[in-house]
Amino acid sequence: MAYRINKHLKTFIMSNLKQTAFLKTWVANNSLVYPAALGILHPLISHGFLGDHGVQLTRPQFVMHQLAIMLFAALLSVAQNRSLRSLNLSVKQWDGTAYMIVLIPLAFWTGYYTLYIPFDILFMMLAIGGVNAFRLRPYMNQPKKWMWQSMLTYFLGALAGIGVGFTAFYLGVMQLPGVLHDMALWLAISIPAGLVTALVSKRFLKAQLADVTRLQENETGIYQLQHGVVNNAAKAI
Repeated sequence: MAYRINKHLKTFIMSNLKQTAFLKTWVANNSLVYPAALGILHPLISHGFLGDHGVQLTRPQFVMHQLAIMLFAALLSVAQNRSLRSLNLSVKQWDGTAYMIVLIPLAFWTGYYTLYIPFDILFMMLAIGGVNAFRLRPYMNQPKKWMWQSMLTYFLGALAGIGVGFTAFYLGVMQLPGVLHDMALWLAISIPAGLVTALVSKRFLKAQLADVTRLQENETGIYQLQHGVVNNAAKAI
């Protein structure tokens, strides 16, 4: 009997270690991809070759922006999938990437060409939240709740990025020479956006995954592992 209890306790502990590792990699990957891909690569690709632009982009400028956003979407998808695989979920490296590279640029340009800045960023972040809401829904204990949690997460991330971005703009980052002013502005947007989405989603994911390792022994009533709590009934001991 003690062997059975120890066996399940070991499973419970290992599952929680996996969850801890997942949450750490999820936060790290999301926190790094945003500034690296959106804050550095995006301005280098979009503006480094063709320079600044007005409200209306030329065809080459549009193409370079599109490539940069698609690259960000692909890198973000791969980074998130790597985190999910630490939970031993059947997620492949490129799962969901097609949705990301189609929907994220589409949302970005919809915001840009309808309501203009900063709605390009807001729509883009909400698109990421929407993709993750549906992609991760099967793994959540409360799928319907996760849907609005994911959207709220990326809405808050967008607000953080837009707020800091506008602050940097009015503090004069656009006075920096060459592509540096674009890089400084996008870093001001992407760093807080990445951090907020990583930390808020971590909180939601931790609660949503709490029941994944739930183990119950109702027949003997000796133990119950539920919501991370070990309860010994000890009726049969």
